[in-house]
Amino acid sequence: MSDAAIGVVVLGGMAVLLTSVFLTYAQRLRRVARALRRGERTTGRLVRTAYEKRVSGEGREARHFFAFETADGREVEFEDYSMAVGLAPGDPVTVSYDPADPERSATIANPDEGRLSAIGVPVFAVVVSGLLLLGLALIGAAALGLLG
Repeated sequence: MSDAAIGVVVLGGMAVLLTSVFLTYAQRLRRVARALRRGERTTGRLVRTAYEKRVSGEGREARHFFAFETADGREVEFEDYSMAVGLAPGDPVTVSYDPADPERSATIANPDEGRLSAIGVPVFAVVVSGLLLLGLALIGAAALGLLG
């Protein structure tokens, strides 16, 4: 396989991976924004915090799981990309969610409580993956001689 073919395969693989990241976080951001703008609000609680080894192998990463009850009485548990610093299991939080899809839209992001980190992670991921995709597109266009 030639060097050019290997380059195309590598760039293509990176583009697929970055597109997946971009779309996943863009959808999450859209759901959270909709829940904050038009969703229901209720009181939930921190259920547990799980600690996992970071991909880099250095330190541990905290994952926070919350639960709440919908207006129709369903118990919903969800993970939120929030900085739940200072919260212990059982502590109350304000949950915003879209009643049409509470499992995928629930968030503890709340500007009134200073909790916007649940939005920060998806925004960061969308911006970074979008910029990297743009860079890959430019590299590919240059390699194909499309940039003049």
